[in-house]
Amino acid sequence: MALDLLDEVRAPLTVVFTATDVGSAPFCLIVTTGLAFLYPQEDQNLFNAGSLRRIDFLGSFLLLTATVLMIFGLQQAGSLTFAWDSIPILLSFGIAAISFVFFCIWETRLSWKPCRIEPVFPLRLAGKRVYLACLMYANPFLAGLSRH
Repeated sequence: MALDLLDEVRAPLTVVFTATDVGSAPFCLIVTTGLAFLYPQEDQNLFNAGSLRRIDFLGSFLLLTATVLMIFGLQQAGSLTFAWDSIPILLSFGIAAISFVFFCIWETRLSWKPCRIEPVFPLRLAGKRVYLACLMYANPFLAGLSRH
């Protein structure tokens, strides 16, 4: 019975998403063609050992860990899969907070001490009001778009 109901709901949605995908194909083709012919060519090789040394792997890992664990905790506790005071939720929030603190310390160290590694979030951007205003505007706006 439940499977039949799921099929009844899924069938109209499949048609909508297929029509949306087919309808956006000409625009994707135009954009791809424009990028292929109009994008400026660069002579330098971007994928070499020097460019790999500049990637902030530790900062990326800490930010990813903090974000994934925070979202996991909010999702699982919000959907009542786990209680808010259960050990998996408390551990995920605790490790997420520790990872975020270490991320901030690491990014501060990279910004103040000259080195070859480029930080994930350069602190010089935090001093620019226009950049921060764009971040504050774009995050809620994009989060609202993802709900529809």
